[in-house]
Amino acid sequence: MRQHNSNHYRLLAEIKSRIGRDFTWFPFVGLLAFGLLLVLTGHLLPKLNVRWGSPATLIELAGPPSPEGAIWFSLSVRDEFVIATTEDRTVLHWHVDAQTTEALGELRNYLKERQKSIFLATALAKRVSVSEPLVIISADSSLKYKHVRPVIYLLAQLGFSHYAFETKQPLS
Repeated sequence: MRQHNSNHYRLLAEIKSRIGRDFTWFPFVGLLAFGLLLVLTGHLLPKLNVRWGSPATLIELAGPPSPEGAIWFSLSVRDEFVIATTEDRTVLHWHVDAQTTEALGELRNYLKERQKSIFLATALAKRVSVSEPLVIISADSSLKYKHVRPVIYLLAQLGFSHYAFETKQPLS
């Protein structure tokens, strides 16, 4: 009976000594929660606005906002390639010296697929819009006309009659 009580007192003494020590681990729970919040925010924010993370530096001009349902992509020049970043974060590229629309094969396929999906959506919604599909090009301010010309020719070949260049609203 004496030995049983001594084990009980020994366990109580161990628990007391554990509780009496300072807890140095408690900030780590908060840091873990903060880290998870940062990671989730980093994954969520680019999905809210497709223009975030685009490598294009826009020209600041006043203009109306982009309409919903438009095909958007940005154009920029990096090294020896013109890079197109689409609204679904697909990166397409072709050589800077490309003069024909055949060199823009990836962009051609992307635009055809988007055009088909927009036509299907308008047919299912039973609505017709003369201005659809609108293509909005977010061109980098460092682009030259020779880089954009094949893209404009490609848009004409694919039957896009409405396209616009996106600009950044100046801060007033």
